[in-house]
Amino acid sequence: MLAMIKKGNLDCMIAAFKTEERLAYMDYTNVPIHVSALVFFVHKDRPFQFNTLEDLKGRNIGLVSEFTTSPEFDEALSKHWFRVSSVNDFKQNFEKLAAKRVDMVLVNRHVGAYLLKQLNLSNIITLPVPLTARAAYLTFSKRAEKTSLIPKFDMVLFELLTDGTYQDLFEKYTGLDKAGVVTE
Repeated sequence: MLAMIKKGNLDCMIAAFKTEERLAYMDYTNVPIHVSALVFFVHKDRPFQFNTLEDLKGRNIGLVSEFTTSPEFDEALSKHWFRVSSVNDFKQNFEKLAAKRVDMVLVNRHVGAYLLKQLNLSNIITLPVPLTARAAYLTFSKRAEKTSLIPKFDMVLFELLTDGTYQDLFEKYTGLDKAGVVTE
């Protein structure tokens, strides 16, 4: 999607992070669509408290190949504080966690909660402290020349967020509340 929006083959992209590189080819709304939190999921039988990267020492963490975390996480990994077991998709990671073949899985809170529901895995819990939390925005390709739409989107997004409509729609279509807890 990033390549398509950069070339102008895609006008709009939902839930993109703001980076210096992307600012060169994408315009962002000022109001974020949501905050994307990367959290650790653990087996219920193996409770764990995460507060800092040092808490991960000696752990085996399930990640999807090419998954972006944070520069701090990457630095701690390069210091061999923990191991990463890479797989091709999130479903594989949660199956490995359910079988206790990894100590934890790192993924977006909402994506993880949704997958747990789909996989019917009740033996996995979310740790409350996220590794990272970043705002994600609605973006437009600069080549699409849609900059004039941004104030309109900002106004409507702000209204939907403040009056509760956004959260109601989010829960309706994902089955998850703000914290990524299944509501259905």
